[in-house]
Amino acid sequence: MEQNKDNNKTMIDWWIGTVTLAFFPIIVSVIISIIRYTEVDFVRMIGDGELILSAFTICAPTLIGHFNEKIKVNKILFYLLLISSFLQLVTYTSIKTNSDNTFIIVVIASILCVGSSVIISWKSEVFFREANNGGI
Repeated sequence: MEQNKDNNKTMIDWWIGTVTLAFFPIIVSVIISIIRYTEVDFVRMIGDGELILSAFTICAPTLIGHFNEKIKVNKILFYLLLISSFLQLVTYTSIKTNSDNTFIIVVIASILCVGSSVIISWKSEVFFREANNGGI
């Protein structure tokens, strides 16, 4: 029972420390725009691929933190995380270097990158924490 509480607290810390802080620059940009009484330009924020870069910063800590783990079970999550991170960087670079981006394509790519990043990183964190605690 105590270990379950520790795991829940650790995962809440992960959500706050990783996911929330990954989107903090975008949140600050919105707040500053509101304070300055200027228009919040979501098209520029999304169209520049900033959400995709934020998605990468969700995966990166999990990937780095568990790179040297000696887990013999389910390396699929690790490789899925690695592939997801690589594809996010490729997508971000493609958007940043292409001046003729279609906004709807960038929005779809951003949603897919953020969604996959949160899900894969969260599942990997849960799995790696359970494996390190002897749960697997």
